[in-house]
Amino acid sequence: MSRRVLRYAAALAAAAALAGGAAYAFFSLTSAGGANSFTAANVTLTQSAVHTCFVTGLAPADASTGWSPSGSKAQCTFSVSYAGNAPAFLGLDVALASTQTGSDPNGALAGATGLYDSTPMGLQVLIRDGQATPVTYMSGTTLDGSPTAGANAGAANLLVSTTPAVTGTSVTFTVDYSLPASTTNAYESAGSSITLTVHAAQAGNNGSTASCVAGRSCPSIASWQ
Repeated sequence: MSRRVLRYAAALAAAAALAGGAAYAFFSLTSAGGANSFTAANVTLTQSAVHTCFVTGLAPADASTGWSPSGSKAQCTFSVSYAGNAPAFLGLDVALASTQTGSDPNGALAGATGLYDSTPMGLQVLIRDGQATPVTYMSGTTLDGSPTAGANAGAANLLVSTTPAVTGTSVTFTVDYSLPASTTNAYESAGSSITLTVHAAQAGNNGSTASCVAGRSCPSIASWQ
């Protein structure tokens, strides 16, 4: 058989194999992909975020140790530490409330509100913190930069620092107070409470504090929730 016939026969064999369904393919490899994992950041405080200071039993001209001039009554202190793994803004809520109204034994001057009533005659309050540059949140009867009204007053979302807190950030708040020497019998037996609440909100994608001041509310923060 000539070489031409052999080549022809080989070609026919290949054609027959294709027609019979034989399969041919490129080299290939399929590799299983690694698992993708997404974990949300957390925003949390390591200690109780709420502290209430009850102020009772004061006499006119009494003051706490951190007041100026200093008195002998104990300060209220409250410390929190941030343990979240995402930078966060810290906010302070302050709530003043009447716990008992005045009861002048003579009756004529019996008070209608608690020891704190937003007037120069009632309890005066100073709320500060112990940061490297201390921040004042309340002084006398001024809170969040404005005078309060009545015995049940407060402010929310007071910015603790324009710089976001990171893991391990710790802040101590102090409450000092004074009862003016000019306070009248109308405040006898009156009482008030001061409640501080600290909360945190993620800093990323949540507005800017560039135009804000520590110790005041910051409207440019999108959400504290």
